[in-house]
Amino acid sequence: PLARVAALDRIGAVKPEGSLDAVVSALGSETVAVRRAALRALWRLDDPACVSRLVGAAAGAYGLVALEIDDLLFFFTGVSMGGDGEGWQRWWAERGAAWEAKGRHERHERRPLPGDAAFYGITSPSKRIVVVIDHSGSMAKPSGGLHATTGEPMGKPRIDEAKAELKRAVDALADEVRVNLDFYSGDVAAWRPPPELVLATGKHKAQAIAWIDEFEPETSTALFDALETVFDYADDFGGEAAYADPGVDTVFLLTDGVPTRDGGDELSAADVDRAIERFVERNAVHRIVVHAVGVGRGHDRLLLQRLAKLTGGNYVSVATE
Repeated sequence: PLARVAALDRIGAVKPEGSLDAVVSALGSETVAVRRAALRALWRLDDPACVSRLVGAAAGAYGLVALEIDDLLFFFTGVSMGGDGEGWQRWWAERGAAWEAKGRHERHERRPLPGDAAFYGITSPSKRIVVVIDHSGSMAKPSGGLHATTGEPMGKPRIDEAKAELKRAVDALADEVRVNLDFYSGDVAAWRPPPELVLATGKHKAQAIAWIDEFEPETSTALFDALETVFDYADDFGGEAAYADPGVDTVFLLTDGVPTRDGGDELSAADVDRAIERFVERNAVHRIVVHAVGVGRGHDRLLLQRLAKLTGGNYVSVATE
């Protein structure tokens, strides 16, 4: 898969003439990563001639691929079916000819849809999510900082704010979303053992919300150890199993500090660069999207911005006093 992903990325970057058919044909790959790479290339090629083929691909698509096809079709047509392939078939049969007859087509920006997962204002249409939460010692600090005159803490502890937002996000997940939760400090604790992603039914949501309350601030910030565990939930490209169960495709990552070693010492800038390079290299096939949430003034803003940008995610800063 890595070679095909690289080739499709190259086509998207270079945009060689006559490449559209090769890219669209990759939508039929049995590997999710290849299908998603084809969609990225189609975004860059920006050719409305792909719409009829995209509609055909939507019929057999599922999960994030179906939603990403829907996003691309919305970009060209201004219509969204929420990932419903049959809906796209009906639309094309009824309106496709009229749409093609317009000749010149506007482009449209996608808006969040009902049912999108949301965490600190970042939304995602993904149905396969892992949320990774920092519970290092600094998460005991008040979310509003210290009063300038009295020095008294203002606001709840950061960990309490993060737990409340995580509970809200879990409770709002659609039933068809599969999710797992990781908390990390000096080590990483998972709600369910990887690679399990659990359907967000009412029963499972209640179990997850109860589990969230077990964590209090402690020790260091093993951020990159936590990121590496994300791959334990990813597609292992095991033939038919990989086609049926593609694994995690989206991560929400929260931290209020900077990455540290086991003993609590901060990683050097060179160590951080190497760790990011390793993560991005390993993620080259999986293409897991990382949405990053930085809490307070002390978080590594540049690191989180880089992780989000390199994976196609979003970054937001909260509770910066």
